[in-house]
Amino acid sequence: MDFFDWQGAGGVNSGLLTRLGLVSGSAMYSRPESRLASQPTRFAAWLLGVVLLSSGAQAAAAPDGVVYTVVIEAMQFSPSHLEVKVGDTVIWKNRDPFPHTATSEKNGFDSKTIPADRTWKFVAKKPGTFPYLCTLHETMKGTLVVK
Repeated sequence: MDFFDWQGAGGVNSGLLTRLGLVSGSAMYSRPESRLASQPTRFAAWLLGVVLLSSGAQAAAAPDGVVYTVVIEAMQFSPSHLEVKVGDTVIWKNRDPFPHTATSEKNGFDSKTIPADRTWKFVAKKPGTFPYLCTLHETMKGTLVVK
């Protein structure tokens, strides 16, 4: 018996697979005469299993909040004004060919130097309005609002 020749549900809801049209009601429990004829069904069942397993793992590992990205490019932060909630993550991605910082003027956060093609992430832990700038290029400014 190989991985796809299931003799029972084996933890997979065969009714769900049938309702999704991925297998017929008996395909889960009988060995087809032709292995070639069963390839699409077996592959679809395998693929669904992989998706179900991987989505569960991602949900368990995912943070509670939402992830936002601020792109640093052409000597500016984009978006320059961002509103998030406590628990959300903000990632600054430096797409310029030289380093930048994302440093709050109110001591809320400081990325230190973010090299070219690198990122820095910050998890918002307290509410407030945090104007920030690049300390290496002080004309670059942004605002992070945490609600």
